Amino acid sequence: MSEIALSLKQVSKKFPIYDSPLQRLWEAVHPKRKKFHREFWALRDISLDLEAGTTLGVLGQNGSGKTTILQLMAGIMAPTRGKIEVSGRVATILELGAGFNPEFTGRENALLSGLILGLTPREIKGKLGEIIAFAEIGEFIDQPVKTYSNGMYVRLAFAVAVTLDPDILLIDEILSVGDTYFQHKCVRKIRDFQEMGKTLVYVTHDVESVRNICHQAMILDYSRLLARGEPGPIAARYLALIDNRERERASLGLPSTPGGEPAEYSRYGSKEAEITAVEILDDQGQPRSVFKYGEDFQLRFRIKFHADVERFVLGNIFRNRYGFNVFGTNADWLGLPTPDMKKGQECLVVFHHRANLAGGTYSINPAASVVTGNRVYRTLDWINNAAIIEVVNPNPMEGYVSVPTRIELENVGSASGVPEENGPGKIG
Repeated sequence: MSEIALSLKQVSKKFPIYDSPLQRLWEAVHPKRKKFHREFWALRDISLDLEAGTTLGVLGQNGSGKTTILQLMAGIMAPTRGKIEVSGRVATILELGAGFNPEFTGRENALLSGLILGLTPREIKGKLGEIIAFAEIGEFIDQPVKTYSNGMYVRLAFAVAVTLDPDILLIDEILSVGDTYFQHKCVRKIRDFQEMGKTLVYVTHDVESVRNICHQAMILDYSRLLARGEPGPIAARYLALIDNRERERASLGLPSTPGGEPAEYSRYGSKEAEITAVEILDDQGQPRSVFKYGEDFQLRFRIKFHADVERFVLGNIFRNRYGFNVFGTNADWLGLPTPDMKKGQECLVVFHHRANLAGGTYSINPAASVVTGNRVYRTLDWINNAAIIEVVNPNPMEGYVSVPTRIELENVGSASGVPEENGPGKIG
């Protein structure tokens, strides 16, 4: 049996909700202990055992209890009911503003964080150089944290958490903040933690990062544990949940909820334009769905407009059978015109591709949209899993997309030190 790093048994958390500060005061001084609050259960009856060395992704809409469960695991709050057992030292990276004293400098906050984790002052000072190097915030390490930008805060918070060598790392959505370079650096550090057998719990709205990083995933929904399992199926179920609720809201004339994402096996959009046909053809214009590696093929999308549309753009995403986005692009990203279309018009958009993919099956997921800003779009019609192609590739490779590669091996001399006659060799 593997060691259990985190164990939650029938854990629930309740918060009192007051309509005004005055109600809180009345409840505190009322002679008959009358209650003026409503009860809000942020979590109800959550049970799970997380084995050491596992990375668990926690998905859920706003208000589902994701941050609350992380704070309970970290010991920041106590459960109203139930029991939590933690094995090992825990470091937590919570939302911006949590965990650091804004009046202290970055250096002082790093020292304080180490003391909270149980390190000695000498141990912490020995790690300060590593923290400063990882954070890359320069002289701001000696400035008050309240002067930091969001990106600088993230850099320091992550650097402190990972450098102080916890057994369990709890991360709350913080990787979505900051520049792309540092996000890559953080993910590489997470990979290092995984290789070291550390335990991670990652709370996020980012379904792709859960598919990519995590060993397991779970969905919190209306304060309860809805599902838990492998990241691919759990991510697909979460997207379907979001999509179904978006359609319910649309049917009632309600606006979309923030962060709503398209679901597998579904379709959504305003329907001012409609994708009426999807065709897969080979380079001779013949219908096919199976291609050998390197073969050219076409995706043909027919669109009908039910209203006047300004700055029309069509895009498509290839997903593998686990629902992972392998490649996607659209006409706007490729610098092509985004035309204005009239009600009643129809058009044909053709994507020309080469099957430089790993062997397997891939879904076609087209989206008709309008450009509303810099890489910002409003969806008219999005079809998930509109069609499937299969790629046959006998060549071994890592990943899903083949990048054109040439490797040169230069023979600089023989083992005896005498230069050999043949020049650079080329492999691949």
